[in-house]
Amino acid sequence: MKLYHYFRSSASYRVRIALNLKGLAFEALAVDLRPAASEQRSAAFLAINPEGLVPVLIDGGRAFTQSLAIIEYLEETCPQPPLLPRDPAGRARVRALALAIACEISPLNNSGVLAYLRGGPLDGLLRLAELHPDTPVMVYQASGASVRYRVTEETTTVGGSTYPVLEFVES
Repeated sequence: MKLYHYFRSSASYRVRIALNLKGLAFEALAVDLRPAASEQRSAAFLAINPEGLVPVLIDGGRAFTQSLAIIEYLEETCPQPPLLPRDPAGRARVRALALAIACEISPLNNSGVLAYLRGGPLDGLLRLAELHPDTPVMVYQASGASVRYRVTEETTTVGGSTYPVLEFVES
């Protein structure tokens, strides 16, 4: 397996956490997203992922994109140890929290989104994100999850989704 990633990408972080929790060996290939490098826009990388986004997991010659889809793929192809609770209601709860983090919270912390918003017509959204940096923590706590970032006693996908966001909020 090969993982194209960027060290500060919370989406990449989620996949690295899942790979490590499952004990899967992978080759980490860094993609420099900083504006000066913009490797994600190179012809070589766009041939791997036309979206120009990380992470990308290559397994068996196939490219998989989007962190939560990659984690679901890993869960289905390498079920042990499981990253989702056993019961359907628990899995739905974990997926809802992971999606809230990946789709509702993380976009406002994304460097590309932030660069676009600064000084533009949507600058108010940027100010809102800066005024409420604890939103990820509030969403997580409101879900009833424990302070140890677990929904159950089992390790779950939401832990991998939450940790990078909480680390960002705390820094």
